[in-house]
Amino acid sequence: MEAQKKFKVECLADQDAWELFLKKVGEETLESHPDIPELAKTVAKECSGLPLALITTGRAMSSKKTPEEWSYAIQMLRRSAYEFPGMEKEVFRLLKFSYDSLSSDVLRSCLLYCSLFPEDYQISKIELIGCWIGEGFLKEYEGINGVHNQGYYIIGVLVHACLLEEAGSDYVKLHDVIRDMTLWIACEVENENFLVSAGIELTEPPEVKQWEDKRRISLMRNKIVILPITPICPHLITLFLGINMLDTIPSDFFDFMPSLKVLNLSKNRSLSQLPSGISKLVSLQYLNLSETFIKELPHELKALKNLKCLNLEYMRYLHTIPRQLLCNFSGLKVLRMLDCGSANTVPEDSVLFGGSEILVEELITLEHLNVLSVTLRSFYALRRLLSCQQYKSCKYALELRRCEDSRSWNILSIADLKYLDKLDFVYCTSLEELKVDYAEVQTTRELMVSTAFKVLP
Repeated sequence: MEAQKKFKVECLADQDAWELFLKKVGEETLESHPDIPELAKTVAKECSGLPLALITTGRAMSSKKTPEEWSYAIQMLRRSAYEFPGMEKEVFRLLKFSYDSLSSDVLRSCLLYCSLFPEDYQISKIELIGCWIGEGFLKEYEGINGVHNQGYYIIGVLVHACLLEEAGSDYVKLHDVIRDMTLWIACEVENENFLVSAGIELTEPPEVKQWEDKRRISLMRNKIVILPITPICPHLITLFLGINMLDTIPSDFFDFMPSLKVLNLSKNRSLSQLPSGISKLVSLQYLNLSETFIKELPHELKALKNLKCLNLEYMRYLHTIPRQLLCNFSGLKVLRMLDCGSANTVPEDSVLFGGSEILVEELITLEHLNVLSVTLRSFYALRRLLSCQQYKSCKYALELRRCEDSRSWNILSIADLKYLDKLDFVYCTSLEELKVDYAEVQTTRELMVSTAFKVLP
């Protein structure tokens, strides 16, 4: 019999939330200036339907009768809600009970980490787990999938505690007020030294002075074009710069980040190259370059010998990955390369050259890999990859693109891949027939075909 029962904090619908907020503010305040009603609706919306936040905020605003005061309140709630009058004492300290009730420091650290993402952001579970691996939150369990299983277990615990919300099968998100609470805990209670200015349309990064003592910095989903020169960040562990407008990174930008473990540069679609100074990041364990326009990975990446997670997905303009670079990352656990390098002519000194045969020869040297998403350009390369016993238990997403070396293929050749999530055939125009035994192939979540050919049962 359970000693405790868990109650989920239900959020009010928009109209109910507005009526509760209005009751606490009072008609007199609302009618004191013609601009206040619209501003009041914005303030109420920032409470995201949470009754406790609506009551606390409404009470605090009941004496504010100028538009300037209401505009400032909106700024405060968006920038650092814990500074808002009454929020810390009456809301966050009550909600903090759920945080304190988590059974381990690992769970608490994983939850605080989620606050680095922007408000209302849908966080990919697999990318979140990759960051947790990079940070060192997850134990190195024996067994090829142990560390990822632990990551999914932690997500489940946080969802069950109503501290994370499911956003479909592959994503989670933080309720806005829970996010504000976790930022308050990280910055004011646990002294984790977070700098989070994510999703607030910054055009310039914070002054370098603000970076110096920080352990985790998130500037993602802004409009930043230029980064500061040589920030000195001896304690920095995580740096999120994804979803910005970066076009270059200063050559010495990474010179004084010796402790950096997690770096996300994804979705900077004007970024075409990495500085050679990235070699200074000798502690780096997680690197996300997905959906950038980088054309060539520098040889200097070989210095990142501690790398465990590398995401190169949808880097369609990437034409050069130096040979012997990937196999240099001997501890790599996660490698994501779907639709990587598909838009350019590839030079002979790149592992992307030819029908992916060279790429596969490097992949099979990665003994600790347990997640692989990759686009291959020949059935020969696929057969070679499947011949390696160590990959039978890998979590896979496979795409066959423009494979012209076979007319027929039997899907039974992948029947013993236990964790194949997706298999795509794209523009394989020479392929005339695909032999499928649906009774035998039961592990594939998704089979997609963009080329017309016979499917033989």
